[in-house]
Amino acid sequence: MTVRIVFVVGFIGQSQTKLVDFNPQGATLSIINVSGVSDKNSLERMLGIPVDGVVKVRQNIQDKDISQTLLKSASPFSSSLEGLTFIDALRLSVFAKTVQAGAIYDRDFPPSLNDSQKATVLSLSFTDPTVYQENQAIQIINASNVSGVGQDWPLC
Repeated sequence: MTVRIVFVVGFIGQSQTKLVDFNPQGATLSIINVSGVSDKNSLERMLGIPVDGVVKVRQNIQDKDISQTLLKSASPFSSSLEGLTFIDALRLSVFAKTVQAGAIYDRDFPPSLNDSQKATVLSLSFTDPTVYQENQAIQIINASNVSGVGQDWPLC
């Protein structure tokens, strides 16, 4: 079984939000561009992905500016970090700087996508190839003695 160590950070700006998946094992960054999201809770609800931390930015950032934005926010006196320490921001900045341009995956997530398209964008962005290649099956066993109770469980 492979344990995936990743860090998901939202860069929330005035008119643009980027959700960035930092994957040190795969040496990749996956970026999803989202509009109309102004806080961490909205971002998590919209995408169904837990967000480890948020960097509030004043202006829209380009993919090449992620490392620099993290470095600027790594100041112990910066108030732009939520759920991240300045040490986290510094480490992520160093990692982002080392990622090769071909290992940065940038995708848009417009509100007009249907559920199938949303699932495709999310699975392309947040699927770890190592875990996927293991091809392990998951079995869920109902221990409640109530038939069908799993169908009523909320997934989100």
